[in-house]
Amino acid sequence: MREHFITLDPNNVLASNWSSSTSVCNWIGVTCGSSHRRVTALNLSGMALDATIPPHLGNLSFLSRLHLPNNSFHGTLPADLAGLRRLTIINLRFNKFTGSIPSWFEFLPKLEYLLLRGNSFSGTVPHFLFNMTSLQSLELSENKFWGPLPSSIFLSPSLKYLYLPNNQLSGDIPSAIIDSSLLQDIILYRNNLSGQLPERIFHHRPNLEELYVSWNALSGELPLSLFDCKQLQYLYLSNNTLGGNIPSAIGNLTSLKQIYLGFNKFRGAIPNEIGNLRSLEIMNLPFANVSGNSPPSIFNISTLQEIDASQQA
Repeated sequence: MREHFITLDPNNVLASNWSSSTSVCNWIGVTCGSSHRRVTALNLSGMALDATIPPHLGNLSFLSRLHLPNNSFHGTLPADLAGLRRLTIINLRFNKFTGSIPSWFEFLPKLEYLLLRGNSFSGTVPHFLFNMTSLQSLELSENKFWGPLPSSIFLSPSLKYLYLPNNQLSGDIPSAIIDSSLLQDIILYRNNLSGQLPERIFHHRPNLEELYVSWNALSGELPLSLFDCKQLQYLYLSNNTLGGNIPSAIGNLTSLKQIYLGFNKFRGAIPNEIGNLRSLEIMNLPFANVSGNSPPSIFNISTLQEIDASQQA
């Protein structure tokens, strides 16, 4: 298989190890099942390989884990991989893949982790990703995706981790009605998203731990439903044009460790209830347009390590 798709193997790892004279199960980076001796995992992480993915990789019908991060794999993903219906993990982080997300991902019924960070994938984020019933982690960070977020983005039945930062996404954040959600992380920073944070996307988010939407063009007031997310630990809303008062309900977020609200257009004072955040480590509000001094209650937080509430002179 090596001679068909590896064009550069600078460390001579595969050239010296992948040989037709030995069993595939003994090749470096290859794992086989103990009983059937079929390939179940391929891990070529960090080998500086310059390569394309060969279509005949799709013949490895027992493959459940595909790890190719930190290489120079390039080109598009061959449709032949659609037959790998046992795949649970696809990890292609930090390569040079191009093209759109192929539609055949939808037909991988066991896929739990789709990790594509740090490539040059492009196009819009497809709706079908949020219909996949096993997908837990979707990582599309640092690519070239553009256009609006799919309207179904917060309706996934299984998604826990949503990572879409450092793309060119635009338009409003979709609103959604849902009875329950497993979502723990919503990471959308450094895009071109606009409009308000929708009230409804925070309803019934009992597991939400991190909301990171800094460096966008969001506006409007903070939705009160956000402060019902009692497990929230990291709240990053800086570098937008959010306004209104910082609600006293912020004191409900008793699990909060870090809060970044700087470079916005809030008004009024920091509410005294912020002193209820007894796990808080960082409060960062520079140039947030708040008035007055930090409330005395904040100095009762023993975990606090950093405060920045500086304002323009």
